[in-house]
Amino acid sequence: MLKFRSIYEEPISYFRRYYERSGVCICDKTVTCKRMWEGFNAYWTEVCGCLVIKNESAFWGTAFDFPLKGENGDVEGALKAIEDYCAEKGLKLKFCCLSAEEQMILASRYSHFECVNDRNYRDYIYLREDMSTFKGKKYSGQRNHINKFRLLYPQAVYRSLVNGDREKVTEFLSEWEKTVLPEKGAGSASEFKKSEKLLSSLNYEEYKTGCVEVEGKIIGICIGEEAFDTVVIHIEKYLYGYEGAGVFMVREFAAANKKTYINREDDSATEGLRISKTQYHPLRIEPEFVMRVGNETDRLKRIPTIKSERLTLGEIKKADIKEYYRLCTDEELNKYWGYDYRKDLEGELYGSYFYDVAKKDFKTRNGVNFAIRKDGKFIGETVIYELNFRGECKIGVRILPEYGGHGYGKEAFERTVKYALYGLGIKKVISSCYKENEASVKMHEKLMRKTGEDKERYYYEREY
Repeated sequence: MLKFRSIYEEPISYFRRYYERSGVCICDKTVTCKRMWEGFNAYWTEVCGCLVIKNESAFWGTAFDFPLKGENGDVEGALKAIEDYCAEKGLKLKFCCLSAEEQMILASRYSHFECVNDRNYRDYIYLREDMSTFKGKKYSGQRNHINKFRLLYPQAVYRSLVNGDREKVTEFLSEWEKTVLPEKGAGSASEFKKSEKLLSSLNYEEYKTGCVEVEGKIIGICIGEEAFDTVVIHIEKYLYGYEGAGVFMVREFAAANKKTYINREDDSATEGLRISKTQYHPLRIEPEFVMRVGNETDRLKRIPTIKSERLTLGEIKKADIKEYYRLCTDEELNKYWGYDYRKDLEGELYGSYFYDVAKKDFKTRNGVNFAIRKDGKFIGETVIYELNFRGECKIGVRILPEYGGHGYGKEAFERTVKYALYGLGIKKVISSCYKENEASVKMHEKLMRKTGEDKERYYYEREY
């Protein structure tokens, strides 16, 4: 099981070795963006030589970035670890901050998914060389602004920020908040506070930075971060009282950096920003995808009824609550179930607890619990669970003690396996049993193919 830590627990330099190799220029795929926008609630772990980022946001819920490959990383192994983590946790598998290439890789991996590509969160990508010169007729407006700025402020200088500039930056932010923020509107207040917080702790000399000074006063700042062949600009602000300062700063920042592209991030669905960023003639407006991955049970509107020679399998009903509770809490019976409900018990145990859990699992498509009935009476259950998004699932069966010894468990298990393979279209069914459970071992040996064992269990599979 993957174990995640907060993205704040290591220095930014620790993560950059992954991001610099990514080949992705999306702003949300930089560690600074994860820290600046605290709503990501980003956590990380390393597996199979890859960096795995888990985001816990109000917007996406739990969603993962595409694994970032280290020097000898195995992306396939990292994706499998993410899938297994979600299956074991009962989480929906979601990916966010996906580039077009990453989205295509995942689309070829999964059979059941949906993608969202929101125009409001696409990044503006520019050729650095174009922005460093503003050559050509289409940039005549930008050149005119720069010429006017130079005429009005011939003493203006552009330079990199150093850590000794903190007091000047604080003064600049204070003036920006008083004079510019009111014109930007309430929607910019949150972004400003996050920028202010980031700048208070940032080591400027670890970043690509720039500022415009007029007579020793900072009137504009730019903070960028290298990501593969791109410099991503996280903060770009200037005082409106200095006409042309913004265009001048953009050109000088581009000229001072040597990467191929510049990413000026998205426009946050702000009309003014969209107009401004398109007027700089982006090379492309880079899409960013969110993918929600489903499984084979998504096609079910309700739990089906399936029949075998002597049994009927179907939905667990309210009338079954008492017997179902007895089945789920029988100590002797469940020592071979392989799962202790008390470990994950949420709140107090109550009469319909297990019924409610089964209902919730089907609603979220994390599993399907079938009631086993003999002549209309509830005698046990089979479960399809831990659907791992790659066409695999696990199956279990348990029978009330007084109905044991008649082959009902084997009959229900076999019927459920066949339904999973030929009804749902599952590619591979997985199961296991304790070595000391002789009846279960005998059943598995007849119905499944043995794939391995450990100290306690035998493991089995069956494919269509």
